[in-house]
Amino acid sequence: MITHVFNNKLGILEVSYSGVILANDLIEYGEWLSRNPNLPRKLRILTDATQAIYNISQFDIERVRLAMVDHCKPYIFVKNALIHRKPVETAYSVLVSKKNQVENYIQAVFYTREAALEWLLG
Repeated sequence: MITHVFNNKLGILEVSYSGVILANDLIEYGEWLSRNPNLPRKLRILTDATQAIYNISQFDIERVRLAMVDHCKPYIFVKNALIHRKPVETAYSVLVSKKNQVENYIQAVFYTREAALEWLLG
């Protein structure tokens, strides 16, 4: 499940992944992002994926990566700090980072909320 709430104090979108996460979940979340006129066009996202279990294939990673191109179009930039604590989920996020070809999207993977926020807000 993917849940989200905008933190007005910090000016960031806080997102939580929990349970089994499929490629379609990520694509649907991206579609929501691309259609949401209320989010800032310079979007900072803090994603807590510590409770996520990715069920995603190599083919799915490519599908998600290609969908991200369209999902990020409405934004000047999207900066996403992901918090992971499991090796497999961390590896998937690192793969997406390395294959990123979306000009206005940047992501980094962190182990703690504090480190993620420092990068995101810095």
